[in-house]
Amino acid sequence: MERSRTAASPPHSPYRLVLADDHTLFREGMVRVLEREGRFQVAGEAASGDDAVSLCRRLRPDLLAIDLVMPGMDGLDAIRKLREEMPELRIVALTMHRDPLYVMRARRAGAHGYCLKDCEPEDLNEALWRVAAGGVAFPGDDPETLRTSRRGGMRGRDKLTPRETEVLTLVAEGLSNRKVADQLGISPRTVEAHRRVITQKLGVKRLASLVRYAIRRGLVRV
Repeated sequence: MERSRTAASPPHSPYRLVLADDHTLFREGMVRVLEREGRFQVAGEAASGDDAVSLCRRLRPDLLAIDLVMPGMDGLDAIRKLREEMPELRIVALTMHRDPLYVMRARRAGAHGYCLKDCEPEDLNEALWRVAAGGVAFPGDDPETLRTSRRGGMRGRDKLTPRETEVLTLVAEGLSNRKVADQLGISPRTVEAHRRVITQKLGVKRLASLVRYAIRRGLVRV
């Protein structure tokens, strides 16, 4: 299901946004929150990744707020497709997942922001506003805000920060420390430091063990 709400807006109007989520009540509540302050104009709504892609192609909005888990094409695949077709489109991932793994996946798919669905309305508005204005908004930049407990606590292997997860993924994909550094905008020495911490947390020493762990967690595809 997709639904257009308004026609194209003239320049200097509020940012035009497409909202994609398969829960109708959540969309309705979010529309009220977003339009209350006048920063955003919800140009259309979609209930699946396929509809979100179709709607963005047709409406050419400034911003897309999209759930990561939806029927049909999921949010990550929709983000990848739209970033290829519409590189100017700003995208914020919406989710209930606090695991840093999801933050890393959203970043790698091309999202400019990541917002938890249970955040305060003002935090949601601020994150969307920051992304629409050309910035980024990732709560995962503060690892403590996204760590979750699993049945009585977290084991060392579950405590990788978003940055450590990014480093691990790139290393597991076969990139050298220099190439990892270039891709993440950090120094090779910092990459090496991250690798030391990762091996300590995971309790492994060999590269093959790191690769197997990354495959099990779904960070890389075989």
